[in-house]
Amino acid sequence: MPTVQRRRDTDTSPPAPGELELVRSFLSVHDHLGADPMSLPPSHESLREFLVEHGLIDPDEPVSKRSLRSASLVHAALHRKVEGAEPTAAELAVVDEAAREAGLELRFGSEGPPRI
Repeated sequence: MPTVQRRRDTDTSPPAPGELELVRSFLSVHDHLGADPMSLPPSHESLREFLVEHGLIDPDEPVSKRSLRSASLVHAALHRKVEGAEPTAAELAVVDEAAREAGLELRFGSEGPPRI
């Protein structure tokens, strides 16, 4: 089976204000297959590169497959929300769990507007 090379673009979007830039930058991570212009969800390799590039982990620090899978699920869930789609209960649970693990009290749900 042939190997397909993934490709990442350089992010040229204008920065978001303050700490929102990290979120905007995270949501901008995506891959391409070869020269195909179609954006694909980021691979685990691209997510790990993002974490290193933004100083969130050391370059030599191991990252578990579970953590990368969680980052991938959070990325997908936040993308659906930003795109205006109604997130599923499972996607909301993924974002809530990631926030809890990070020590945040962040809530997205049917009981009202998102809150920290």
